[in-house]
This record gives sequence, structure tokens and C-alpha cells, in this order.
Amino acid sequence: MASDDSGYFAVEDAPEGQLTLVTRSLPHLEVTGITLAAGLSKNVDLVLDWGEQVMTGRVLGDDAAPVSGAQLSLSWSHQRGAAHSRSLRRTLSDAGGSFRFTQLGPGTHQLAVSAPGYVERRESFEVGHRLREAELRLEPAR
Repeated sequence: MASDDSGYFAVEDAPEGQLTLVTRSLPHLEVTGITLAAGLSKNVDLVLDWGEQVMTGRVLGDDAAPVSGAQLSLSWSHQRGAAHSRSLRRTLSDAGGSFRFTQLGPGTHQLAVSAPGYVERRESFEVGHRLREAELRLEPAR
């Protein structure tokens, strides 16, 4: 299924009941909470975490040395009426501790960072045109 130039698309012969829309490719995008009644047509506005925003940053240890291979998970959630939209993107930091997420929609995103030997860190970021490079310092595990 593809959308038109305005982002509209139609689903023909959708089953009655609860409908869940999920992407099969990355990033993982999902919309739940849509209910369809038998024989009725329904317009539903879907809000997705998709756009032109980019989030970049570096993962550093407490000694300011880059942490390579850190696992980063960026999630987003939005509720409009009964429809609940979510996204999940994952990446690893490179040898210099750098990471990059692309094609983000604006709004609050939650970033979780974990690496062996360090305490997991979670932080919220407001993704938009003013987002600077994020610097995440990890504390050593005790």
C-alpha cells in the first residue's frame, strides 16, 4: 500500500474489530487502538514518527573516552483519541562513540543507552530544528 502526495491512503476490505498497523521494515512503526465496525467506512488520522529531523550524538565514559559499541534505543509515543502510535529505532555507537538517527518526526523521544561495564542511561530529548548533538556520559557499573 502506498500513500498519495498528501500522505493519504485507503485500506479496502479491512476486517471488523481492532486494527493494528505495523511496519515490516525498520524503523519499527506501530499504530493500535483503531476499531472498525462492520460495513462502515471510517477516516482515521495517523500520526507517525517520520520526518526530516536528525539526532546525532556521542556516548562517553566517565573519563570522557568514547564508548564504542554502546546499544542505543530511541522510542517515541503519541496518543490521539483511541489511536496510539509508537516507534522504535536502534543503533550502535561507532569507534568514536558517535551515533545517528535519521528520518525522525518532531517531538519528545526517549533514548536508552547501555554498554558492558556501565550503568544504563535513559534520557528524553525534544527532537526538532534546534536539537544539538547529544553527549551522553555513562557511569561505570559497580
